[in-house]
Amino acid sequence: MVVTKIKSWALMVLLGLVVLNGCATPRPVLEAVPSFSKQSDRTPPFEEDLTTSIVFGKELTDETKLKDEITFRNNFYVPDDSRVVISVPVEQQSREERQEQGKQQIDNEGMLSFKTTGYFNKAEQQIEKSLIRKNFIVLDRAKFEAKLREKRDASTDNNSYYKANPLQKSKNATIAAVTKLKDSGQITIDKWAEKVREIEGKYNSMRRNDARKHGQEKELADISELIRAAKPGVDNVWADYILQVNDFKILPLKDRSIKITNTSEIRQQCITNPGLRNALVGSSYRLVSKPGYYGILNAKLIDVKTGAIVWVGAHRVDSQNVLENGYTIQVPITKRVSNDSEINGAIRAYNNKLERLDRECRLAEQLVDQAYADTGMSKEEKEQTVVNYTDAQVRLQGCIDDGIPEKAMADWEFAYNIGHVTVDPDLPSGSELKSIGRQLRMALQKDDQDSITKYDNRLNDIQLYLSDHYSMIAKLLAKELIHTIPSQL
Repeated sequence: MVVTKIKSWALMVLLGLVVLNGCATPRPVLEAVPSFSKQSDRTPPFEEDLTTSIVFGKELTDETKLKDEITFRNNFYVPDDSRVVISVPVEQQSREERQEQGKQQIDNEGMLSFKTTGYFNKAEQQIEKSLIRKNFIVLDRAKFEAKLREKRDASTDNNSYYKANPLQKSKNATIAAVTKLKDSGQITIDKWAEKVREIEGKYNSMRRNDARKHGQEKELADISELIRAAKPGVDNVWADYILQVNDFKILPLKDRSIKITNTSEIRQQCITNPGLRNALVGSSYRLVSKPGYYGILNAKLIDVKTGAIVWVGAHRVDSQNVLENGYTIQVPITKRVSNDSEINGAIRAYNNKLERLDRECRLAEQLVDQAYADTGMSKEEKEQTVVNYTDAQVRLQGCIDDGIPEKAMADWEFAYNIGHVTVDPDLPSGSELKSIGRQLRMALQKDDQDSITKYDNRLNDIQLYLSDHYSMIAKLLAKELIHTIPSQL
C-alpha cells in the first residue's frame, strides 16, 4: 500500500518536470492593429450646358464710310425738275432677259443663276423713288430704247456689224439672184421690186432677232449712244442727266468673319470658365463666316450737255443692315469634369494600400501567435516575428498618418466640347447654293429627272426664302446711295 502511494507521487513529479521542460515562451503583449476608415469616391459636378447665344442686332449704315465712297464736284447740286434717265448695266439686262425667258443657267463655279422675282427691278424702283424725292423728273428708259432702236434701224446699212453679219451677206446674195432674173427678162421690174421688198422685210426681221440674241441691241448699254439720244431734239425725248449704274449685285457673304472669342458673350463665359478659351481657339468654329448676303451698288451721274461726270458713288449693304432683329449665332458648349478618373483612381489606390497594409499586419500578428505556440522555434526566431509585426504596424500607421494623397484632393478640371454652330435666321449660305447648283448640273448632265426635280424644288424654296431678303437689301442700297446726290432739297 505504501509502495503504491510512492509510485503515484513520483509519476506526478515526472509529469510536472515534463511540462516545465516543454513549456512555450510567454507571448509578449502586442499593440493592436491600427484602425482606419476607407475614403469614399468624390462625386464630380454634373455635366453643364454652357450653350451661348451671340446676338448681333440690326446694324445701321456707317454714314462716315458711306461719305468716303461719294465724290462730287465742289458746289455742285442738281437743280429742281432736272430730267434724268437710268442706264442699266449690260450684265443686268442679260439677267433680266434670262428671267423673262425663265431659263436657269449655271455658271463656272456651279452657282445657279435663278430668278429672284425681280429684286433688281425693286432696286430700280427705289432709285426712281429716291430721285423723285430729290425733285428729279425721272424718265422712262423705254422711250430712249425706242429712240435708239429707230436710229439703229435707220442706219442698218451703215452699221459695220451688220455688214459683216452672215445674214446681211445672205440677203445681198438673194437680192442679187432676183436681180439676175430681172436682167435676163425672166421677171418683170414690178415683180422684181415686190420680191426685193419681201426679201428686205424677211431679213430685217431676222436681223433684229439675231441682234437681240447676240446682245447687239441693248439700247442703253452703250453710254455714248444714250448721251446722244438724251440730247434735246424734235421728239421731246431728252434728259439733263444720265444715272449710269455701273455695278449692281447681291452675293453670299464670305469675305467677313466673326472671331467668336472676341464677342462679349463668349468673353464672359471664358472669365467664369477657365480653359474654355483654349477649347474655342482649338476648335473649327473659332472663326464663323458672317451669315447672310451683301449688295453692292456703284453708279455715276453724267451731265448730258457736257458729258461731265458730276457725281460718283458706291455703297455696300449687308444682311445685318436689313434684318429687323439682327441675327443670333448659337454656340453649343458642354462642360464636364475631365480628371474625375484620376482623382477617384488616387482615392481607390489609397484605400487599396490601407487594405494591403492591414492584411500584412494581421498576417504578421498571426505569425507571432504561431511562433510563440511553436515549442520548436528558437527564441530569436520568435522575437523576429514580433519585429516583423511591429514593422508592418508602423507602415500601416504611417499610411494612416500621411492621409489621402494630394492627387486625390486636386481641384476638378474641366473639358469643353464645342458643338455645331448655328445661325438664326438660317439664311442659305453661299456654299449651300454652290453645292445645290453643282448637284443640279450633274443631274442635268445625266438627265436624272428625279434629281432634277428634287434640286429644282430646293432652289425654288430658296428663291422664295431669299426673294424678300434680296429686295430689302436692294431697296436700302439704292435709297441710301441716291440720297447722297447733292440737290436743293
